[in-house]
Amino acid sequence: MSVTQTPTSMRVVELVRFGAADAAFAARQLPSPVPGPGQVLVRVEAASVNPLDLQTRRGDYRDEVALPAVIGNDVSSVMVKTGSGADDFERATRSGTWHRCSPRRAPTPSITWSTRR
Repeated sequence: MSVTQTPTSMRVVELVRFGAADAAFAARQLPSPVPGPGQVLVRVEAASVNPLDLQTRRGDYRDEVALPAVIGNDVSSVMVKTGSGADDFERATRSGTWHRCSPRRAPTPSITWSTRR
């Protein structure tokens, strides 16, 4: 897929139960989300697993994470579509995301950097 093509579906690995990694995840194909006002859609090119992901899978945040859940927001990505009001961003822009969290709160994805027009 070229950088400028908008995907119609995406592959996700969902956390379906807390516990051991070999039984905790299931792979699914889902329709691609449509970015709303002020949002962007990105294609993930690389992802990492950090200690917060392992703690979430283990169940440390079970009271704050509804299953099934897509965890792991440390990614390197390319922007493929923008919603209205996201005019500062341009398709094919590379970006990255990370988690903001505290020990008693579930992960909150946040954009860390992006190349802007």
